[in-house]
Amino acid sequence: MFFWILLFFLIFILYLKNDKKWLLITFLYLYLLVAFRNQYMGLYDTWMVYLPAFRDMEKRSFEWVLQTHSDKDPFFYILTWIYHIFSDYEQLYLAICAFPLFIATYFFIKRYSKLYSVSVVLFLTVNQFSLSFYGIRHCLALAFVTYVISNHKKMSLKKQYIYLIISSLFHISAVIAFFIPLLKYIRIKPLFMFCGIICSSFIFFFLKSKIIPLLVSIYINNESFSRFSVYTEDSNTALNLYFTIIVSILLFFTLPKRKDTKALEKQKVFYTNLSFVGVVLSSGVLIFGEFLRLSSFYLVPLMVLVPNQIYTNYSYRNRRIVALCFSCFIYLYFIFSICANSNILNYKTFFMEIQSKEILK
Repeated sequence: MFFWILLFFLIFILYLKNDKKWLLITFLYLYLLVAFRNQYMGLYDTWMVYLPAFRDMEKRSFEWVLQTHSDKDPFFYILTWIYHIFSDYEQLYLAICAFPLFIATYFFIKRYSKLYSVSVVLFLTVNQFSLSFYGIRHCLALAFVTYVISNHKKMSLKKQYIYLIISSLFHISAVIAFFIPLLKYIRIKPLFMFCGIICSSFIFFFLKSKIIPLLVSIYINNESFSRFSVYTEDSNTALNLYFTIIVSILLFFTLPKRKDTKALEKQKVFYTNLSFVGVVLSSGVLIFGEFLRLSSFYLVPLMVLVPNQIYTNYSYRNRRIVALCFSCFIYLYFIFSICANSNILNYKTFFMEIQSKEILK
């Protein structure tokens, strides 16, 4: 718990100062937590999927990489092969793969957020941070999507899709992010959002007894998709429900207000549209954990929508109180729900030993 207590104090200082220097220090600390992590931190992906694939590159040719991985996530395996030419040091490999997401998120928050501490706890909570411990390909893809969302104003539609296509070549799940540029041109009414969230939650929660067998027949019985069997486990229903409820509250907390300027409202509508799609997708984690990855592409704007809404709608004194209470609540949720269920609560660096019984938790 020492590392997470230290993080809490950094966020508290950021709350008091609310300046770019402490934002940089906090993000640097978060990045170092991921870069220096023991390979057994997080879920099983790092030590059972990514590092074995990394070691396998030593005996592979570039032609083999293209031939074997041309149909799925080719850029990730090409990047891994290129890195292996220069070094076989695994920890540096993990650190390099983690860097793009942190740099993209840092500049997004730095550019648009008015309350940095709230943005940081939301970065922790909407699972971009915890995914960086084990979802290496996904986080590389998410970095490109975050960059598109952050720079959508000055990027042409063509350029946005170039970045989104690149992201999908790092992880196929990023294909769902292809709808992001289009959501800038529509306005989803609050009533429709409310009905959409209620309907999606009803479908995934109350009809899961019908949907899970269907998913099993489509995915798990198909050898190519057998790895998805872990995502239909029902052990984390409570966690997934809490996640959906919290994100739903955050979404309605960020609905545009009439007093916003026209330019600000236009961007806020776009970001709120993205968040609504993210909430609908996140309700799917009630039965199928893969929706967590899909929703993360659309939940990125919450990191600036919520703090800016607090800043705009409260006086200085009240916003300080709301920001502090909100940040503490979200941070506690991060520690006792996300960390506890992602095997990172008892954090250890790569030079600290982990007992075998801890790995199996």
